Amino acid sequence: MSIGREGPLIEFGGTIGAVCGRRLHFPLEGIRVLVAAGTAAGFATAYNTPFSAVLFDIDGTLVDSNEQHVRAWEAAFHRHGYEIPARVIRQQIGKGGDQLVPSLVPGIGAQEAKAIADGHDAIFRAQHLHTVQPFMDAAELLARVHDAGLKIALASSSKREEVEHYIRLLDVEDLVDASTTGDDVDKSKPAGDLFACALTKLGAVPAGQALVIGDTPYDGIAARECGIAMIGVLSGGFEERELLQAGAVEVYANVSALLEALGPADVRSVQPSSSTELHES
Repeated sequence: MSIGREGPLIEFGGTIGAVCGRRLHFPLEGIRVLVAAGTAAGFATAYNTPFSAVLFDIDGTLVDSNEQHVRAWEAAFHRHGYEIPARVIRQQIGKGGDQLVPSLVPGIGAQEAKAIADGHDAIFRAQHLHTVQPFMDAAELLARVHDAGLKIALASSSKREEVEHYIRLLDVEDLVDASTTGDDVDKSKPAGDLFACALTKLGAVPAGQALVIGDTPYDGIAARECGIAMIGVLSGGFEERELLQAGAVEVYANVSALLEALGPADVRSVQPSSSTELHES
């Protein structure tokens, strides 16, 4: 990783809106976390507590679906008279429709924005969902985390129907303790609501005891808003520097590389490779 020996200095704080039927406030104002050697283990040291939960993004992290979403968005915008290049859409993948559409069409009306988002959902489910495959070792990584005694939540901006499909596809029904989707919150990523909701569903796990694993800068921004450490993977198509700038403390090529780095040790310690280079598999 292109990260200094002292790691990034990250400031957390703020209040998350009403999510999962309750209002959450993370008491982290003014706390500045110096990440030792740029590793997730540094977060555990800074918070003086082991991790107790891991929150996984799904699209681009556990399953190979980002390009299918790009094509579905491109078609949905086209139907409404907007010609937006795939390369432009690709940079917004990771956001839910409530955030992605206004980012690409500033000033668009709420009704038209919803129609485009609904169109994307319909096109994706009809033409692309059946083509999505899990990344190698995705289920194995969840099993390793589960076997270490940590709670697991899946947190995705996608619809509930898609998340349930992916849980079956990965065959991890017995490993997942909770899941949150775009249907559970008012704002999708990069707002922190999905991760805040996941913490609530896991039994009010403290943010400092949780870890996010995701593939987009929007995972990093959402995690940082909640005061949660994030490890990034490059399998979604974003660059290492983009994930680091969004707050990732480590970046791996994919979940296979992360699984290999964890080794046989208890994942509670979260001590991947001590190298500060990009981890590949």
